[in-house]
Order: sequence, then C-alpha cells, then structure tokens
Amino acid sequence: MKFKIIFAVLWLSSLGFTQVLERPPQFVLISFDGSKSHNFWKETFKLGQENRAQFTYFISGVYFLQKKDRLNYAPPKRKVGSSDIGFAENDLTDIQKRTELMWKGMIEQEPPIEIGSHVNGHFDGSLWTLAEWTQEFTEFHRLVEKVFSFYPTMKTPFSTQWQSTLNQMIKGFRAPLLAGNPTITAEVMKNFGYVYDASQMLKGKWPNKRTPYIWNLGLSRIGLAGTSRETVAMDYNILYGQCNGVFNPSNAGECKDINDSLLAYYEKQTYLSYAQAFLKNYYGNRMPLSIGHHFSLWNKGIYWKALQRFVKDVCTQPEVECVSHRHLVEWLNAQTAKHGFSFLAQMNQATFSKSAIPSTPRDTIKVDLDLLNKVSNGKRLVVPEISSYTEKVMLKGDLPHAHQEAPSEVDMDAYRIKEESN
Repeated sequence: MKFKIIFAVLWLSSLGFTQVLERPPQFVLISFDGSKSHNFWKETFKLGQENRAQFTYFISGVYFLQKKDRLNYAPPKRKVGSSDIGFAENDLTDIQKRTELMWKGMIEQEPPIEIGSHVNGHFDGSLWTLAEWTQEFTEFHRLVEKVFSFYPTMKTPFSTQWQSTLNQMIKGFRAPLLAGNPTITAEVMKNFGYVYDASQMLKGKWPNKRTPYIWNLGLSRIGLAGTSRETVAMDYNILYGQCNGVFNPSNAGECKDINDSLLAYYEKQTYLSYAQAFLKNYYGNRMPLSIGHHFSLWNKGIYWKALQRFVKDVCTQPEVECVSHRHLVEWLNAQTAKHGFSFLAQMNQATFSKSAIPSTPRDTIKVDLDLLNKVSNGKRLVVPEISSYTEKVMLKGDLPHAHQEAPSEVDMDAYRIKEESN
C-alpha cells in the first residue's frame, strides 16, 4: 500500500502536480434545445429564479422566421424552405414575444440566462462539409440576429441593441440530433468565434478541449435507474428507452403501451437517474453533470416534472452551482490559466481536497431504487425490458421529427409539481 501511495505521488509529480487543488463546486448544466413555446420560456424562468439556477437555451433559427416566409431559409442538402421542426407562426406577435422573453432572460433576469445555437432546421449534419456547416451557421446568425431588420414593423425598446447583444452572447453550439463531424464543426465554431461544443457525450471525465479553441462540454452519460442500461442525460433519449422505441401512432411523444402506473414509474425513474448521477459526481470527481431537455411534454409531461423536482432538490445544495455553459467555460479558462491543462487530469483522478465534504446532499436526496418497485392493483407493476438495440439509440442522438414542442400558450400550471420532493 505504501509503495502505491509513493508511486501515485511520483506519477502526479511527473504530470506537473505540485499541490492538491481546492475542491471544485459540483457544476450542474441544464439546457433546453429549440425553445419555441412562450409559456415554457416563462416556466423555466420561474424555476431558475426560485432555485438559483442559470439555464442555457440552444435556440433554433427557424423560430424567428414566419412560416409564410420560409423560402428565406436555405438549408444544406435540402430544398429551400425546409425544416423538420417547422417555423414561427404566421403572426409577428409570435416572434416578438419570443424576442421579448429572451431579452428579459438575458438582460433583466437574475441569474441571467445564456443563449446558444441549435442552428436551424434540425437536420442530420453528420455528412455535411465544412462549407455546408458554414452555410447553416451563417443562416442561423442571419435569421436570429437580423430578425428586426427582416421584420421592421416589430417594435421593441431593445431592437437596436438586439443584433450586437446576441452576437456577443452566442458562443456555444449543440448539433441537432447530436449529429456532426466534430472536427468539421469545431473548425466552423472557431471561425464564428464560438468557445464550446455541447453536442458530444462525456462519461466519467471532466470537459476537455478538443481543439485549442473549443471546449467539449458534452452531455453526461448516466445510468437509467433500476436497469443495467445507460443513456445520454436528455429527456428524449430517456423517453425512447422507456418506450423501447415503440410510440403511440397518434402521438410520437408517448409510448405505445402506457398507463398511469407506468407514467408514475417512469417519472420517478427519470428523477432518480438524474439524482444518482448527481450524487455519484458530487462524492466522486465532481465532474459537471450536463442534462439536456426540450420544450416538450412527452409522456404527459413526466420529464419536465422530473426535471423540476431535480432542480429544486439539487441547485440549492451546498457546494453546488447550477450554471450556464458559458459560466463553466469561464471557470475552466480561469483554472487552466492558473494551473495549466494538467489540472483536468487531477480533477478526473479526484485528487483535490476531500475534507469536510457536506453530507447534506446525501442525507436529503434519497436514491432508493426500491421506490421503483411500485405495486398496481395488488400486483407488481410489469415494466417492459429495454433492448440492447434501444440502448444504442439512447446513447446516440435523437430522431428526426421527434421535436414537436408544446404549444406556446399551453397551461403550464397543469404540469407544475405540487408535492414535496421525493
């Protein structure tokens, strides 16, 4: 044992480690892709403000173009005016409300939100060239930043500040379907002045720099509570697994065979999956936990309910910071400037100080998998098995046409959790 300790010290010294670093906070990144529904914007604002949580929104450029004007968007390898997620409504108040909400979140809200890019039509760009990705990025910035030039009749107090504010704000990207050649997209991001990519997946390790310019802030790979399967920490991927890839023919956001008991089980399973990943990181190497969601109410809103509960239970815990991706990049830049990039290896090895780690999270966030053994009508609930093929999809991106968002004026109160956590 003594030999192992001496060897570890020598090994760390060889990497340039001369001191034990200060224990980092447990960063939690919550993000939303697409972000169309007005009321969903408002509800996420409320959740963030109440729980000291800062969210990132990877917005889609097509939501700043009316459907009747769709021919003003030219996507790569598709017909002009194509989009797998539609466009804004043929009513300028739809776009104006979206810009007003974004401005409120960026400028007026505390903590402020971050805006990132989900580019435009939600296409699979894994085979796109550098020129085609450049085209899609160019279209995104044109549609979003110049929306008040394209629609001059929209009147807001901030219209003259909009373009410069968004141009300075948008420094991160998540690829639709999590699809793309990272080497190519990194080159495009560098050319547009971006600083991070949130499209990849990280398991057990801290973010890293894929290139000298771009941080890889991938989504977390986590276990699905009560199973041996793993998934990307994203609502759609969990939905896909719980449905085993089989959906209601009349509702692509709902499992084909579903009932109230299974819905309750799946909601608890989603929450516990996030909670157990959080505790593992918190008492482990403090790797940031990154969870992605959509403005969708799949399976009767259980994923949104699970996320609400998770944020309420986690973001106010000691040594926890629920922050934007941009905030984490700034922290990482400060650490690398101070310690060099070798500090990431030390973080991965959890060689930072572990004295007096708070027990409050472990005491208050109960990950009791027995809670999943629910009973329905006197009989044990039968939960469908998840196939190995389904798990492969859960560990990749999502599927085209899967992202029908909640209506803008949906009654979010019906999907707000009322009961106490756990």
